[in-house]
Amino acid sequence: MISPDECTVLAKALELVPYMREIAFIDNNMYTTMGYFLYSIKTMNSFYSNNLEKFTISNDNFKDVSFYKELGKISRIYSLKEIDLSANFLNALVLKYFSDGIMKDISKLEAINFSGNDFDYSDMEDFGPFFEKLTFLKKVDLTNNPITNGGLKKLIEAVKISKSLTSVELDEDQYDGKLISQLYEILDQNK
Repeated sequence: MISPDECTVLAKALELVPYMREIAFIDNNMYTTMGYFLYSIKTMNSFYSNNLEKFTISNDNFKDVSFYKELGKISRIYSLKEIDLSANFLNALVLKYFSDGIMKDISKLEAINFSGNDFDYSDMEDFGPFFEKLTFLKKVDLTNNPITNGGLKKLIEAVKISKSLTSVELDEDQYDGKLISQLYEILDQNK
């Protein structure tokens, strides 16, 4: 487990590497301190102007709400194009707090990987406000989530809000083919 002080030191070290394009934290058990890390890097002016394009935090179990709030603010890094949050046991709570931190038309995020989380039927309607704020978002990966056909119907309604989304990855063989076709029709309108 990394302490809050160690997170601050790590964030300061990143300031010395201004051309880093990707940061990845996988299996680090930082679920209680990641909020500190994200807060530290977002307060550093030089970090905002760097070339970071991809931020990966995978295979952890984030329960700290401060993490979700700070993640939304991190999405304001102008160069950031992709966030990978796969296999973190996430649900609708992340969408609410992540969305609260995002400033509409500021974030340039194009892709978010939510595969292998716990998004289910009841979480799908929460994607609408999330998609509305991410005006550059083109791709969302929702594979390996227990969404169900009922959840897919809600997701289709949420996707209608987006004017930029062109790809939603799902485990297609688990859903009604008509619903998948309906989803692709909506996505094609944004191409």
